Amino acid sequence: MALCSQTGPRSQIPAGFLADALGGERVILLGLVAWSLTNAATPLAAQLPGQSALLTLLVVRAVFGVCQAAGQPSVSAVCAR
Repeated sequence: MALCSQTGPRSQIPAGFLADALGGERVILLGLVAWSLTNAATPLAAQLPGQSALLTLLVVRAVFGVCQAAGQPSVSAVCAR
């Protein structure tokens, strides 16, 4: 949980630049799809055997935070139009 809350805020500024460059609608869609895939991958990562489960779970949760960070800047880019 803490890893997700650490990567999310640090990814909002790059997500804002991406929303301005590509359009907020596209970035929201890409973020939502990637967020859903990482959310679905979380229990799969936890079922891996041995130490690889912990490492994979940490990576998946970090990517989850990055994907979640695309939401707010994208909504702001859409509303600014």
